[in-house]
Amino acid sequence: MTVVAAPGLGELQARIGYAFKDEALLVEALTTPAYAKQHGVPSYERLEFLGDAVAKLIMAQALYDEPEKKDQEAMTKQRNILESNKVMATRAIELGIEGHVISLAPIGAGDAGVLSDVLEALCGAVYLDAGRNIAPVRDGLLGPIMAKAGSHIDASPDQQKNQFLEAVQRLFGITPAIEMEYVESGPDHAKRFGARRLRVLHPADGCVILDFPGLATSVAFKQKKEAEKELMRQAFDAWRTTDFKA
Repeated sequence: MTVVAAPGLGELQARIGYAFKDEALLVEALTTPAYAKQHGVPSYERLEFLGDAVAKLIMAQALYDEPEKKDQEAMTKQRNILESNKVMATRAIELGIEGHVISLAPIGAGDAGVLSDVLEALCGAVYLDAGRNIAPVRDGLLGPIMAKAGSHIDASPDQQKNQFLEAVQRLFGITPAIEMEYVESGPDHAKRFGARRLRVLHPADGCVILDFPGLATSVAFKQKKEAEKELMRQAFDAWRTTDFKA
């Protein structure tokens, strides 16, 4: 088995506020599947699976404990926003994780899918190394996300997608049909999606009401619906800065 060289782990641990007893877990959390397959070492996938569940629990607890008693649907929507690629990747960049990812190609700030995966894997790694204790994960990795939860939610593609649809309904008096193209890349076990060429159609005759041919997302989303939301956020921003004021 190839031994992975992972420099700078001390600096990374200082930034996340946790010192690993077993640094092999940290290295595993930083190793992409493509690199792992080529070099015969463990990848972050198993830790990502665990870390995703740990992150969901931390976020669910924080939302549940808020003074405003939101219903299940509202809390679920808000948790989905907070654990989205965009928010998780932003936190990963704050921690400088991109400079430590063990990959066949350099990972940058634009690689939201990988950075989100690695942050979730780090959640799993810290959780295990701390004796299955969620406190270090909450405090060192995810606390800043929850501290700015309101800002993340207000700026999310989910929110702007809803605003976009509501604006069309208000101005045109219809419930529109949305059409777009999807782009995908990567192997089946790590597929990433993007979206482009958004059009808003009249539901009765398919007539194009609004067209955004120049807009496209990066091909970095785990699910098509995430790419769809991001494209609609772009469309809403483009629309209201030209001939429409929402």
